[in-house]
Amino acid sequence: MYPIQGKRSTDTLNETTRKEPTADLSENWSLEATRRGGRPASGRPARKNRRSSPTTLKVLTIFHRRKTVRSVRRTYAIRRADQIAALGSAARIEILDILAGLGTSSVANLAAALGRPADALYYHLRLLVRLGLVVPVGRGRGRGREEALYRAVAPRLAVVYAPEDPENVRAMTRTAAALLRLGARDFRLAFQPGVTVSGPRRELWVGRIAARLAPADIARINRLLLESVRILESARASRRGRLYAWTFLLTPIDRRRKGRTK
Repeated sequence: MYPIQGKRSTDTLNETTRKEPTADLSENWSLEATRRGGRPASGRPARKNRRSSPTTLKVLTIFHRRKTVRSVRRTYAIRRADQIAALGSAARIEILDILAGLGTSSVANLAAALGRPADALYYHLRLLVRLGLVVPVGRGRGRGREEALYRAVAPRLAVVYAPEDPENVRAMTRTAAALLRLGARDFRLAFQPGVTVSGPRRELWVGRIAARLAPADIARINRLLLESVRILESARASRRGRLYAWTFLLTPIDRRRKGRTK
């Protein structure tokens, strides 16, 4: 999952959403319907059918021979409390994170990437599909049999914070706890002989520091966090290198102490 956005950030988030054509043919993703008579909803004349190459035939087979041009939302803002509550599971967070990086994937490939048995993923996938966070995109052949294909609703998933909404606060608190549990598990599994723990290529860190920060300091920290996210995002398309996870938490601590008895 990508950095979680505050409520005020959603306007900017929606403005920067980019649309681009794709050959994804799922009905759930068809944002531009085609009129009868072979003319798209945009009114432009439809192209004549051409002889399909073997590659094209394979794509048509995967997506049930429906050719629909859709718009891809680069960022999806998770606003609903039931969607946020679903992220209280570390398994579902991992599924969304891996799908965002892999793009379209079968359950078998997803299970291999997560190191989990495929049977353990179906319940979570069905729930994420029902909530609109994962989209089925047809079926394809793999490993000698037909397999269902899935993808995340968008490459970037940003949860909307609403501190004035008690339901949102409860769901977000559970999600934060799941993220921290996942980070602790990753740290435990990685803390083995051979991991680099010093020098410019250090790959395992954990720590905490508390300090009083001015607004300019907070703004600088946010810029650095977003720059780190961009580095990770640009690396998603690469198949080289080792897989890493980055879990972070920034929070004011003086507010938590309000109302405490001395």
